[in-house]
Formats: sequence, C-alpha cells, structure tokens
Amino acid sequence: MKSFKIFFAGELFDHKHLTGNLLLAEKINMLSEGKYKCALPQDIDADGLSSNEIRVKDLELLISCDAVLFNFDGADLDSGTVLEFTAAKALRKPAVLFRTDMRAAGDQQAGCDQWNLMCSGYPQTATLSLNAMALYHKHLKQNPQTLLQSMHEELAGMLISKFDEVMPGTPHTVDPDYLARLRESLGLPPC
Repeated sequence: MKSFKIFFAGELFDHKHLTGNLLLAEKINMLSEGKYKCALPQDIDADGLSSNEIRVKDLELLISCDAVLFNFDGADLDSGTVLEFTAAKALRKPAVLFRTDMRAAGDQQAGCDQWNLMCSGYPQTATLSLNAMALYHKHLKQNPQTLLQSMHEELAGMLISKFDEVMPGTPHTVDPDYLARLRESLGLPPC
C-alpha cells in the first residue's frame, strides 16, 4: 500500500492545540494503517532559530508532503494556517479543510463553509464541518473514561474518508521550473 505524507496545519500556540494536533495526527496514522502519515509543523525544533528560519523550515516541510490537512477552527482563521493553505494550493496539493468550532464565522452565504470565502472552492479540496460540542456529548454519554480517544478516533475516521476522496492513486509531481519559481517567490533557498 502506498503511504502519503500529510502536512497538518493549524494553530499550535497552547497545550490544547499542541496535544490535540498530536492526538488527532496519531489517530489518523493508526486508523489509516499508515496510508496517511501526518507531519506536524509543531515538531520543528525552533530553539535558536530566527523567525525567517522557522518560516523556511515550515514551508520546506509543507513542500515535502503529498497533501495537507487544515484545521480551520477559531473565530477567525489563524494567519499562518492561511499562508500555508495558499502555498499548498499554489503547489496543487490535495487538501482537507475541517472545522469543529460551533461558532459561526466567515463571510459566506448561509449553508456554505464557515470560514473566509477566499479559502473555499479549490480543486482537489474536501471540507468537513461538525459541531465539536455535539461530538463531545455523544462520546461523554457513551464512556467518559475513553472520551478523548473515541472522539479523536471518530474525527480521524471522517478525515481519512475525506482524504480518500481527494487523493490520487499516486503522489502528484510539480513541474521543477514552476517549483523553483514558487520557492523563489516564497523566499526559500533553491533546491
């Protein structure tokens, strides 16, 4: 079975973000039986690095991945995540965008994605929106002791299904000249 490296983009600024990202990434890896292996930007060791060096390492990791998972939770989208989304779509990477935040957000019509309309409607992109509070209470009623694991397993299963929709049979390749121009425009060193 072919495995795909997935860049997992989202907020990573507090313990809930960090541990939640890690747990969901592990569940995706496990439940997909290694088909989808998440790479977390939060695992980049940023000690002693300048802001520019951190940005370069983040974008290098994104470029090295076959597809991207975007966590679009929050009252407003995380600006770094939006930059990563823009770069991923410029690289023509398959993507899954998900939102578990029950608060309404975005500037789209009723019944549309609950985030900024500039992040919607791209090819090879699937979306998943659900109410985390409802999912929480569903798993709380079933078994409070295993809530954290079971809730993340259910979400991971839904995300795996979305990746199955958008992923080609084999990883895509980007024209080397196009990639070189894109790297230059992002301020990245040449390969």
